[in-house]
Amino acid sequence: MTKARCALLMAALVILATVPAAAGGNGGNAATGSSAPTLLVPSAGESLVAGSDVTLRWDAQLPACSRGLLGEQEVYLSLDGGRTFPYRVTPRLAYDARTWVWRIPNLPAEQAVVDLRFGCEEQPGGCELGGGIMDGINPQWENRFSIASSRLDYVGAAQVSAAKTSHPGDTVGIRWDARVRNLDHYEVLSSVDRGGQFEVAGSTRATSMTWTLPEQAGCVYVFKVAAVLADGSRIESVVDMTQLVYVTTR
Repeated sequence: MTKARCALLMAALVILATVPAAAGGNGGNAATGSSAPTLLVPSAGESLVAGSDVTLRWDAQLPACSRGLLGEQEVYLSLDGGRTFPYRVTPRLAYDARTWVWRIPNLPAEQAVVDLRFGCEEQPGGCELGGGIMDGINPQWENRFSIASSRLDYVGAAQVSAAKTSHPGDTVGIRWDARVRNLDHYEVLSSVDRGGQFEVAGSTRATSMTWTLPEQAGCVYVFKVAAVLADGSRIESVVDMTQLVYVTTR
């Protein structure tokens, strides 16, 4: 694969991760009785505190998936009123999920918006270069809320240092900011399916790590960080979908 094509793929993935949908694009289907998800909590104008746990709640009557396809949901976050959605809040959620316990990130914002994405896709597994459930983007513009900074514990999103086009065997630098009491260690997790599912890439007590890319070309990696506390509980970061590592053959 040429470097020019790799660059185009990476640019397309950033756009797919951050661009919002047109208003009213997924209002449901009257013929099937389906309706797109509607956010219940947080409500419009609510102020959330960074580091606190909040249970996201929504309601929906989702359309059935065709044979062989899996229904799934994802939640993304915007800090600019819904113009871009660079942060992924959840992994792949079941089609019948209507709640998610969310540790509010240390990302102060006056006009935060969540995007309740849904759709049908093939069974998960393997590298996903893009696409996915873009047909189910569903920004909750009417439920704008704010995020206030605090002194509560948090883990920041992973920031990546790597070549624009990397190769198997190359090293990737990963760093993050955090404030965690009673820390046992951090886990750095990698995903090749846009954050749908993760595998542990390594662990450390520092707030940075280097990782060697596996012998698997054609994948785009994203990362998140989890603080594992002394009592076994976890604090996980959101996923910054602009921090991509594309792996190609030499």
